[in-house]
Formats: sequence, C-alpha cells, structure tokens
Amino acid sequence: MTEHKKTSRLLRLAALFIGLLLCLTRPSSAQDFYSNVPDLTVVLDTSRTLEPSPIAIEDPVSETGAALFPSDMQTLLDLAEVIRNDMDFTPLCSLVLIDSIYMRHMGLAEMTSSAWQRLGTRYFVKLNARVKGDTLEIGYIAYVSASGREKARGRFETLKKDYRALAHTISDDMMWKIFSEVGIFRTRICYIVQRDNVKDLYMADYDGASAVRVLSNGSINLSPTFTPDGKEALFTSYVSGYPKIHSFNLKTGKTRVIAGYKGLNAAPTVSPDGDRIACVLTKDGNSEIYLLDRRGRIIRRLTRTRAIENSPSFSPDGREIVFTSDRSGSPQIYIMDIEGLNVRRITFRGRYNDSPAWSPTGEMILFVSRTERGRFDICTIAPSGEDFRILTNVGANENPHFSPDGKSIIFSSTRLGVKEIFTMDMFGRKQSRLTRTARSGNQTIGASNPNWGPLLNQ
Repeated sequence: MTEHKKTSRLLRLAALFIGLLLCLTRPSSAQDFYSNVPDLTVVLDTSRTLEPSPIAIEDPVSETGAALFPSDMQTLLDLAEVIRNDMDFTPLCSLVLIDSIYMRHMGLAEMTSSAWQRLGTRYFVKLNARVKGDTLEIGYIAYVSASGREKARGRFETLKKDYRALAHTISDDMMWKIFSEVGIFRTRICYIVQRDNVKDLYMADYDGASAVRVLSNGSINLSPTFTPDGKEALFTSYVSGYPKIHSFNLKTGKTRVIAGYKGLNAAPTVSPDGDRIACVLTKDGNSEIYLLDRRGRIIRRLTRTRAIENSPSFSPDGREIVFTSDRSGSPQIYIMDIEGLNVRRITFRGRYNDSPAWSPTGEMILFVSRTERGRFDICTIAPSGEDFRILTNVGANENPHFSPDGKSIIFSSTRLGVKEIFTMDMFGRKQSRLTRTARSGNQTIGASNPNWGPLLNQ
C-alpha cells in the first residue's frame, strides 16, 4: 500500500492515480491529508443485544442400535459439531454443552429434559442417524426443556461426503421452525487472497470451510460482490492493464467485462432487484459514482463534484445509495436517492469515514472509521445519522459487509499480523477468524475484501 502525501488534489485529477488510491492503498495512507480533523473518541459499545436462547445439540445415535464403523461414527460426531457451531454463530442462540461431571453427579446415563433445564437450556435437540452404504439419513427433534414437549422436527438424507452441507441444512431448518428466522448457514462468502502482487478470488462456506480459489489470472482483482441471485460475482480487475469491472459466472467459471470505460472502473455493487449496478468511474477525469444497467451501459451519472466519490451501496429497497465523499474536506458518509438528488451527510465525527454498506434490514449502515487509537475500526450508524457505535478495537479493520439476514458482519482485520477475514454479530460480539493464511519465505499471503452471498432458496 503506497502513500501519496500532499498530492490529494492531483490525485483527484489523474485517473490512474485515483485508481491506485481507491484500489491499491489503505485508507490510512490519506491520514496526512486530513490531519486537521479530529479522530473519533467514541468508546467501544456492544451493549445493544438480542436475548439469546440457550440451546444444546446432543450427539447422534444410531436408529437401529447397531454398532457403526468408526469412520461413520466420526462423520456423525463431525456433523453434530457443525450444527453446534452454526447455532453458536447466530446471536439468537447461546450454545450449552453436555457436562459429563454434572451427569455423573446426578447419576444420569443420558440427559433428560429436566436435566437440560437445570443446565439452563431453553431447547435441546436429539439427533438420530441411519447409515446406508454411502448415504446418511439424519433426523432431529427439538424439545422445549421446561416442558419436554416437541418444538420442531425434520429429516434429511445425503451422501456421507456431503455431511457438512447436510448439517447446515439441518441448522437452517431448525432456525426457521424454532425461531421463525431464515438461516444463513448454507450461504457462501467470497474474498481476495494476496500472494505478493497477485490477488485471486476465493469462495467458501459462510464459516470459512471448503475454501476454493475460483479465479486466478495473474493480476490484481478487488472488491468482489455477489449478484442478488447468487449466480455471479462482480469485481474489479487489472488483468488488461487498467481497472475494469468484470463479471464471474459461478457455475461456468467464465468472465466477461461489464465496464471498461477510460480510466478507473471500480467498486461495483448490484441493486437489490439485480437490474442496476452502481460503481465508480473516472471517464470524465474525476472519481464519480455512476448508475449502469447489467450490461454495463451508463444510465446516469449520480455525482458531480471535484471531490473523490467512492464506495456506493444500495439501500434494501433500491431507492437510495450510501457512499463516501471528501467534498467536505475529509472522507465522510453520504446518502443520495437513485437519481443522485437529495444528498445528505450522515457522519460528522472523525476525520476518516469510508466503505459504507447498508444493512439488509435498512436499519443500519456499516462503515470504517479511524478512531482515536489511530487505527481503523468497524462502526455502525443509523441512516438518520443517529446511534453511532464502534464494534472493534484491535488491529486495523476494513471491508465490512452484512450477512443476508443483517445479524452478522464479515470484515478483514490485521489483529493477528497478516490481514485475515473475520466475522462478528451485529453488536460486535462473537468475533471469530475465518481464514488462516501465512507468510511463506518472501511471499506475502493475506485475505481481504470479503463479501457475503445471498440467501439460498428455501
């Protein structure tokens, strides 16, 4: 990441350098530009919360009572662990584990509803399994601990090798039947992995498992984002020498250029209806936000200032766009309507606020701010400009995006040295690392630019 001190106005006028500023540099490279504006002094606040429901997931038992091969038993135990991790991930639940000491003390051969209630659970889930050759059949029954009555049940079948996908399916089913919430456990994430000067596109399960490199073109690829139907990922690539917006078909693996206008083509985001793209272009000499159709044709130019405009994100109804602009003298968060009118600024604290992303519920906007500790943190604010919160306080944190249900956040962080992908819930709790890259010899490896895919059809 390079620094361009004392040249901000020249950067605004030069398309190439703007591209480098927006795509290749960290926000911290601009701190000298805005040194006269105070940093945020907001204290880390995770006081907002949902009341989680304590839940327990028991190990699977064989329906037939027959002994299982050790490999099959391990598969069942692994499946149960995936379900536990899913339930522990959502802010709607808190996981309660079986306490063997408690069972011995109470003289229990197996846990009962009253025993689970005494351990503080609201629900407990029993899993039963039937192994037939290469297939695995799993049934579950969820009970209310206080009464012992059945709350939900389901039954699913798959190949043994696909047990992780089956576990996520069961978790999603339980979320809907127990909590009346759509589960996100079958969703996918995308992100960029850097190896020296090459940045490749990766896909993984929501929890970081089953990661696969899906695009490697020997160049720099940035800012991936899913289309609402989950069939494509849009991203910025330097593969042709200057930054163009490309589309990657997740089924065929084919790419095509969406926007290749003169200068910078960057920061694509797709409208909720899937028909329009907001992005940054410098075709007219300055960094401005444009609205394109899905074929890359310009519908209209949305901003007209001498400032750097960047990072557009649609509201859930597609009627407004939140974005970053330094028109006030430092990067701040603004909202405008889809016509580029009714522009209003919503951040007034801190010298550097950037990378906004609208919550799927419309109630909150994520962004990055340099706080008083001198590093970048993930923050939230209401579209009205009220309810300002800071969710992180360690490392440099960037690239935040919401999960499709709006209850979790994915972001990149340097808190462990190398930049990695992390998740947390919407209140800043349950912060967890997803990727595990490392430095090998002189080769730098790191993960950044995460984004969260849409919900699958239920």
